[in-house]
Amino acid sequence: MKSKRSKLVVNPNFQWKVIIYLNGLLVVLLTPYYFFWDSIIERLSRYAFLSPMQVSVLKNQTLFYMIVIESLIHFVLSIFLLFMTHRIAGPMVRFRKILEFFTQNTYPKQIKMRKNDHFLELEPLLNAVNVKMRQNYLERESAVQLLEEISLENDGKYESQVAQFRQPK
Repeated sequence: MKSKRSKLVVNPNFQWKVIIYLNGLLVVLLTPYYFFWDSIIERLSRYAFLSPMQVSVLKNQTLFYMIVIESLIHFVLSIFLLFMTHRIAGPMVRFRKILEFFTQNTYPKQIKMRKNDHFLELEPLLNAVNVKMRQNYLERESAVQLLEEISLENDGKYESQVAQFRQPK
């Protein structure tokens, strides 16, 4: 497997869902902050003798700057989450491919993962399972081959039993 990222979005359903949920949570958490500043401006306007027009302008400026700052935070958070979810989704895609290989009785020589990904502790376990499954497959194939030879020696008498062993359960 390549050690560099070929694309950041490898599992869009998972990655975009995490980004949208956490950005939505950020909106929920930052909205009260605006109302806090709104009430501060109201209180200060009483002591600073500001006209209603000045208060309105100050509130609009506060809202504008909060929207700009919040947008920047959302952008930075989204980029950060894209990289973080890639470190989770990447191994999941790799695990899915390995399982697809296993279902086709194809076993890679060795399973490698990128060093900065999550779930690195599963790499030795996957390699052990891979070796065991490859051994079992090769033993089964040699047993089927032996049964086919016995069946041929006995004029196909045991062909139905051989057919049962050919089909994996």
